[in-house]
Amino acid sequence: MDNRPVNMLEYFMDNIFYQAPVGMAVADKDLKFVKVNRVFCDMLGYSKEEMVKFTFLDVTHPEDVNLDLKLARSLLLGKIPYYSIEKRYMTKKKKEIWVKMTAASIREKDSDGPYRFIIADNITKMKKAQAELERVMELKTFYVSMVSHELRGPLSVISNSLGLLADLEEKTMDEQSRSILDMAKRNTRKLAQLVDDILDLAKLEKKKMSFDFTANSIEKTIRDVYHTLGPVIEKEGLYFNMEIGENLPLAYFDKDKIEQVLFNLIYNAIKFTDKGGITAGASLAGKNIRVFVRDTGSGIPEKDISRAFEPFEQLLKGKKGVKGTGIGLTISRNIIEGHQGRMWVESIEGKGAAFYFTLPLRGDPREETGENGF
Repeated sequence: MDNRPVNMLEYFMDNIFYQAPVGMAVADKDLKFVKVNRVFCDMLGYSKEEMVKFTFLDVTHPEDVNLDLKLARSLLLGKIPYYSIEKRYMTKKKKEIWVKMTAASIREKDSDGPYRFIIADNITKMKKAQAELERVMELKTFYVSMVSHELRGPLSVISNSLGLLADLEEKTMDEQSRSILDMAKRNTRKLAQLVDDILDLAKLEKKKMSFDFTANSIEKTIRDVYHTLGPVIEKEGLYFNMEIGENLPLAYFDKDKIEQVLFNLIYNAIKFTDKGGITAGASLAGKNIRVFVRDTGSGIPEKDISRAFEPFEQLLKGKKGVKGTGIGLTISRNIIEGHQGRMWVESIEGKGAAFYFTLPLRGDPREETGENGF
C-alpha cells in the first residue's frame, strides 16, 4: 500500500526535511521533539526513537538553556517570527558540540498549538579553530609586548648617551662626525617610535588602551603638532596651512592621543608629498567636530583605499623609496573609535589624499560608559 501523502507539496517538503545535509527538527508547544532528520540524530548520537522522547532541554548545554528557552517562548507566543543563535548541545556520549541554530514558528490546521521548526548546523570545528586562533593571537601579543618593553630601556640609554655626546663634543666635532651622530640619533628616535607603536597596537588588540578625557581645544592641538613638525615641513620645502572654523567649542578628548593621531597623519603627508603642501583644519559637522589633514601628494590608488587602515599595510613608498611600518593609521583609527568617533580617507591617485576624523561634541565620555578606556 502506498502511504505517501496525497499532497505532493507535503511529500516534496518531507523529502527535503529528511534528506537535508544539515540537522532539522520539529518540536511541539511543550518543546518536545516530534520529528527529527538523520543528520540531527547523527549529530547528537541518538536514534530517531530516542530523540522523540526528549525535549530540547534534555540535550541543550545547561549554560545555554535560559537564553534558548526565553527565545523559544517568545517564538511560540508570536512575539518574534524566528531567531538564530549559537548554542551548545550535549551528545549521547556527554560531549559538547556547537551549532548555529535557527528556529521558526510553524502552524498546522487542527493542531493544538504552534510548532518550532529547527535548523542546526554543526560549527564545532569552526569554534575550536577560533579558540586556537585567539590563543595564538594572545600569545603573540604577550611576546611582542614583552620584547618591546625590554627594548625600551636600552633605547632610552642609547638616546640619552647620544644626546650627551652631542652636547659635549659640539664645538670640537667635525662635520662628518656630526652627520654620523645625527643619523644615529635620528634612527634611534625611529626605533623608539616603532617600539611605542607596537606597544600601542598590542594594547588595542587586548582592548586595554586607556584614555584621559579632558576639555580641549582642537585648534590648539593642531597648532601644537605643527610646532613639533614645522621644521621638518620647512626642510622639505612644503607649505602648511590651517583652516579652522569659527567659534569651535571645546571637546572632551585625550589630548596626547589626538596629538598622536594628528602627528601620524601630518607626518605621513610629509612622506608622500614631493611638492605643494599640507592643510590641516577643523569645523563643526552636526554634533561633531570634523578634523582633516589634506596633502597634495601622490594619493592612494582607488583599489587600495579599503586597506588603508589595515595593520602593516604600507600602500605607497615615501620619498626616496622609504617605507614605514603601516601601524600608524591602524592605531590612529582605533584611537578615534575609542573616542566614539570615526575615521576615513578620500583620495584620487596623483592628486593627494585627505584623512578625516570626527570627535563627538558632548560631555565627558566616561560619564556615559563608566570607563576610562575601551
